[in-house]
Amino acid sequence: MFVEYLNLFIFMLFTMLVTLLLVYINYLAVKRKPYIEKISSYECGFQPFKVVLEQFELRYYIVALLFLIFDLELMFLLP
Repeated sequence: MFVEYLNLFIFMLFTMLVTLLLVYINYLAVKRKPYIEKISSYECGFQPFKVVLEQFELRYYIVALLFLIFDLELMFLLP
């Protein structure tokens, strides 16, 4: 029984290492040449009217979470 869990642990460790290796290779291989046009925000060809990083109100997140909760509840109750 312990051997089965050991094999699973080795497999999970191997997959994490391969994933991290691929991310690291991608990070090293990419060219980084940021310039002003590339990093500026785009709003239909015009200069942005407001600050792009404006925060949303908390009630939007609460409404979205409540929708997800009741949607999942209905999915489990009505099959």
